[in-house]
Amino acid sequence: MIATYKYFLSILLLFLLVQPAFGSDLDQRLLTHDQFKEKITVRYSEVLDLRGEIVDELLFPLQRVGISLRDTDKLDEYLNNKTTVLAFDKDGSQLETLQKLLKKKGIRSYYFLKGGVDGVFGHRVSGL
Repeated sequence: MIATYKYFLSILLLFLLVQPAFGSDLDQRLLTHDQFKEKITVRYSEVLDLRGEIVDELLFPLQRVGISLRDTDKLDEYLNNKTTVLAFDKDGSQLETLQKLLKKKGIRSYYFLKGGVDGVFGHRVSGL
């Protein structure tokens, strides 16, 4: 009994020590602007913009599908039958919530633009 307990504790300790070295699952899904553009041009034609319906578009104007994270019905409809999702927001703050939704829907292939629009332009972009 004590041997089993010690074994369990050693496995738990190993897991806790090793996990941070690999980074979070979200961190592994973040792509630089160039990596993100490469994914679009190579395999995927649509990019989910969590900022919603914004007319004045600076990034990916031809591929962009604007759906706010708050518009759950429209977002759910968009995600139906998707196997891969590329998404970005203003500053990366909504990605964790989207990731939870994607996992819940069983979508395993997804990538996010690191830092969102603000990360691409290196500063806060007013109005976006």
